Amino acid sequence: MTQSFLGKEGLARQVVRGHRRKRVLIEIDRTTAPAQADETIFHGKTPVGTVTSVAWGHRVGKNLVIALIDSARADMGTRVSVLLIGERTGTIVVDPCLYDPRHAIPRGLA
Repeated sequence: MTQSFLGKEGLARQVVRGHRRKRVLIEIDRTTAPAQADETIFHGKTPVGTVTSVAWGHRVGKNLVIALIDSARADMGTRVSVLLIGERTGTIVVDPCLYDPRHAIPRGLA
């Protein structure tokens, strides 16, 4: 017997539709300054996401951002932009594991 609850129909629609946003790793094309959390991610002039956290990738030497962006713009290689010191700066969605994408190091294969 299937139980009913408030919001069941909406949840069922969301399951069929899939997630509206995905978490991605984004590389910023500049090394002069990090982005700030809560900055807007743009695709052209359209806002498509939000920066959730930022860090300097010491092992890969890159300015990195973790963001939630529209699923349609979440594919690796997608070019987007973010405000950096008041200027739109080019960025690209990259592999979520830049340092060891084959996961070889934990297995001792490196």
